[in-house]
Amino acid sequence: MKVKNFLKSFFYYVFSIIFIASSIIVAPTYAEVKLPTGREDEFAENNIVFYNPDGRTTKRCTSRIGSGDCNFIGDTYAKRMWSGLRNLGFTPEQVSGLMGNFYHEGGTPVRQEDSYNDARDNNCKTKEGKTYTIWLDNVSDPPATHDSCISVYKAGNSVAGIGLGFAQWTSHDKRMGYIDRVESAGLLDYFDGDAYKTWGRIGSDDEFRQKVIDETGSDDDWSALWCVALGYIYDYFSTQSAFLSQTTPEDVAGWVSAEYEICDTCDVGESGWTSRRNTARTIYDQYVAGDFDDVESMVGTTPSSDSSDGTTTSGETGSNITLIGDSISVGAQSDIQTIFPDLTDFDAQTGRRFDEGVTLAGTKGLKDVVIFALGSNGGVNEDNLNDLLTKASGSTVILVTNYSRGNNDFTVNNALFKSAASNHSNVVLADWAAAVSSDPEKYVRIDPDGVDVHPTVGEGTRKFAEVLEDAVKHGGSGSSHDPDCYDYSTGGKLVDGGFSTVEEANNAIMKPYRDIPNRSYSAGYPTTRNEGDKLLASFHIANVTGCDSDLENCPAFVAYFITKYVPGVDLGGGLPNGGDVANYLINNHGFEDLGGTPAVYSIFSTGNHTGVVLGINTEADTIIIGEAGCGMPYSWTMAHQYKLSERTGTGHKYAYREVTLD
Repeated sequence: MKVKNFLKSFFYYVFSIIFIASSIIVAPTYAEVKLPTGREDEFAENNIVFYNPDGRTTKRCTSRIGSGDCNFIGDTYAKRMWSGLRNLGFTPEQVSGLMGNFYHEGGTPVRQEDSYNDARDNNCKTKEGKTYTIWLDNVSDPPATHDSCISVYKAGNSVAGIGLGFAQWTSHDKRMGYIDRVESAGLLDYFDGDAYKTWGRIGSDDEFRQKVIDETGSDDDWSALWCVALGYIYDYFSTQSAFLSQTTPEDVAGWVSAEYEICDTCDVGESGWTSRRNTARTIYDQYVAGDFDDVESMVGTTPSSDSSDGTTTSGETGSNITLIGDSISVGAQSDIQTIFPDLTDFDAQTGRRFDEGVTLAGTKGLKDVVIFALGSNGGVNEDNLNDLLTKASGSTVILVTNYSRGNNDFTVNNALFKSAASNHSNVVLADWAAAVSSDPEKYVRIDPDGVDVHPTVGEGTRKFAEVLEDAVKHGGSGSSHDPDCYDYSTGGKLVDGGFSTVEEANNAIMKPYRDIPNRSYSAGYPTTRNEGDKLLASFHIANVTGCDSDLENCPAFVAYFITKYVPGVDLGGGLPNGGDVANYLINNHGFEDLGGTPAVYSIFSTGNHTGVVLGINTEADTIIIGEAGCGMPYSWTMAHQYKLSERTGTGHKYAYREVTLD
């Protein structure tokens, strides 16, 4: 997107010079916007509407984009990759095996499969008629089977084949996990839409780095993308016990090829498997010959399946941890205390409910880190969770997601946990559900009485302990919450003058909306339906048909925004169809008619659609819109950036009423 806009701007000015006499200086013109009354001079300085009264800037929070320490050096791709993976703690054999596979995959943190680019070039569609994008769902949107696309789409019908980053994360869950990391670092522009395709076409990492420097003036984004990619590689492979048990470069490369990679010849004994093993040996021989000696000085500790000193790679032995759990923790106690040998404040009891654990927390002297592994015995509600966070306000709280093989629905619990982790700087998520969902039979057993939440003895209990360990490493020391990084997610507050980036708007406004657990009336746990229905009704959300949910509907988000941020408006009668919303607000609720002129936090209608303006930059000709859409998936309910000049004038109606920033 950045490259595309740069090229468009470049050719625009070239042709402008051709057609305009060189002796005439033409002042730049900007799309008309509505400025706050009485503050026009303040907001219009330098022709930029966005105004930041505190002088804050958005920093790349690279300490929050992956486990371990991100540190890499070197004048070549090979040395950077070697130093980065070694510094995270992998052995030379493990690094050689990983690089032996990566050499056959992506060459930059944003590289995607060539087959994806070819499919886009050929206008290929899925069976459901959707365009290939990074958001493509492997299950509901399998690749099309017609001849013009199958020949260029090498990954087959079961996987979308849109591989991301050095490791080419391809399966939907791994790909979306990587995208979540990218988005949290504010770097989604390098992946989304046409920008993803443009940046991904770059062949070498050095070329990619120079492109970033040419466009942004520094290589900060390049460094941050490397940290995202390295951190995600570490978080995945360092938790795979089979990977960690491999001893030679060839064995490591062969395991990654056969168990992880998705290609036609990567199974044991096939040509792709053999070539990756050979590449791993070549890289290891380079290490033995001293080719990486100049970057070996930054090497840290080694993740392994058998820690000889009984401590985590973060150095945490458990002496600073309080654990409050139920029968899941009881069953995994031995594995947990193997990782945390000094964890003496271990308080787990079979059948313990979440609210009982909250009461217990109020009676204990909580330590610096509180692992709260409850929720499988009955539901969790927001009041109980807030009570816990109040009682543990002086600690880092690790909330463990719940998982069931099918007899229980923990959607509400897990959504509340994820929302708390997004909105509280002292809360970290230990995502047990995500860790086991890819192979539930391996990690979660079904007991004779039908209970289907307990880890299998051995692999499951070790996995549970490793999930807790990863959460402690990621956030237990506080390193995951950099005080120098301004967190726009806290409190869901509006920013005076609007948001300057899509990332800020998503974190502050859209994520709290996306995290509402009950997304339709009468959805979720029977015990929480009334609570969920009351929540939706409190925002005057309509019960609709034909949409993915009641919240995946454009008037729903507008109703939520008005109820939450525009004082003195009672939407008891609900809102009409999207195209009629702006006029309805003007005629019935005292909103100012701005015509086709947008203002920050104004409500717009165009065609059959409505949404909220969350930011404007006249100099860059951009407007940030918060929106949902009937017929669009949950992943589309977020902030998007468009051309300001294309969102003004005829065909657009804007309505504005004063908002509250508190």
